[in-house]
Amino acid sequence: MAPLAVLCLAAVLLLVNLQYWPPPWYDEGAHLQVSRNLAVDGRYGIWSAGEFRSFDPLISVGPTVTLPIALSFKWFGVGLTQGRIVMVVYALFALWCFMLVARHVFDAATASVAALWVLAFPSYSADVTSSVLALCRSALGEVPALLFVTAGILTWFKALDGKSTRLLFGAGLLFGLAAITKSQTMLVLVGMAGLWFTDRVWHRQLDTRHVAIPVVVAIACASAWSGVERYAAGAVDAQWFAEVQGGLVTRALMGLWIPGALFRNAGALSASGTLIWGLPSLLYGLYLCRIRDLQGVKRSLLLLIAVTWLIWFVVGSVGWLRYAVVGVAFLSMFTAKLFAVLTGGFAIWQPGDASENVTPTRRINAPNIAVAIAVALMIASPLQGTFRKEMLNRDSTAMQFAAHLDSVVPPGAVVEAFEAEIVFLSARDFRQPSLDVVMRTVRQPRAETPNGLDFYQLSRDSTYLVNGPMSKRTSLFGLSLARGCCSLLYQFGDYDLYQLGPTDRLGEGSPRAAR
Repeated sequence: MAPLAVLCLAAVLLLVNLQYWPPPWYDEGAHLQVSRNLAVDGRYGIWSAGEFRSFDPLISVGPTVTLPIALSFKWFGVGLTQGRIVMVVYALFALWCFMLVARHVFDAATASVAALWVLAFPSYSADVTSSVLALCRSALGEVPALLFVTAGILTWFKALDGKSTRLLFGAGLLFGLAAITKSQTMLVLVGMAGLWFTDRVWHRQLDTRHVAIPVVVAIACASAWSGVERYAAGAVDAQWFAEVQGGLVTRALMGLWIPGALFRNAGALSASGTLIWGLPSLLYGLYLCRIRDLQGVKRSLLLLIAVTWLIWFVVGSVGWLRYAVVGVAFLSMFTAKLFAVLTGGFAIWQPGDASENVTPTRRINAPNIAVAIAVALMIASPLQGTFRKEMLNRDSTAMQFAAHLDSVVPPGAVVEAFEAEIVFLSARDFRQPSLDVVMRTVRQPRAETPNGLDFYQLSRDSTYLVNGPMSKRTSLFGLSLARGCCSLLYQFGDYDLYQLGPTDRLGEGSPRAAR
């Protein structure tokens, strides 16, 4: 009953105040607008300044996310709640498969504690989008990808137990769907390759086909989808073709070589509490994987995926904590098992002394209770904190700003914006930055751009500009605003609406005045 109780608790946590928490933000808006375009226009891509960019490489999730949300929009209408409810369904299935994997290699109690531990991640973070509960409610790829990964691992386990080649193909297909959903999940294949080497050296339980078939099938699936993207995008010049072709790899390694990333990313993990419990869990996991049988092989795969993922997060990612969730999830299984050992299987009673003809008595196991209380507090504290935010925070800032924008901006006017959530919520036409601009803003050290990025030019056809959380954080429009390109019309929360003035009213240094 424990796993079922965890699922019921998760359902409550994920459904309360679904429309308002977390507030819609850039990545979610970027994905939702693709689903809206597919549901309304029947086209897969992004509108920008009246032009449709089919299969734009800016789209960072696959059809496994886009299509179900588009169906929800088609059946129930376009809206934030209609998109997020699909993510809640994904999250509950992902949590269920996650617990099945943990129960397969350990036990039901460990699986339940591991699931709660993941739901409570991170212990602390100033960024709401790093919360697993927020990820489970947002139209993003991490949680659906976790579903396909855990389902693939569970299928692979059953293939080993039943010596089934067909199930090996099934595992590869699920890993391929995970890679299509979120390209970073190709790291699972790196973990599989590491398992093959580990098995050759130590376990000696696997045939080459046990690893080769899933890896080859997964790569074939990801390559096939990449080919569909290239063909459907209709690339006409070499630069665009290269952007689309390299989109999968670019997104997977988007943070590579960012100055100072190593220490910043390690610091993010430390602040989340991962290093505190993660290192003991890693050592205990190595101890559990020493057994030379199939159970040792299965545990080794989980540990290798966790280590591979977290190494990539520290060395190769941009350091957004949500990118660490998959690695943390698999490591949490070993954390939960370590807690189970420390508490005698989460037992609070121990047998008392028994003598002849006397019924044995039970007495409370104080050390076990102390550890169990500590574990419960580590899980309950962040969970209740996040839950209170859900219950109290009804942030409709983005919705109200989008409604005001629609009332002020006439139809047909082009609005410069780096706020994809406003693009989704509004009915107006926006000019959105392309992938190369987004990548440069992400990679650009913010300390070096106090006045804004100087490579982005406002369009001659744009008449309005939205300066919101994303563009303010990256200073995308900072230089243009400093040169007096616009006049402020309206402010609400973190969103500002500007009007680009006529040429004779712009400052001398304005990019528009220079044309």
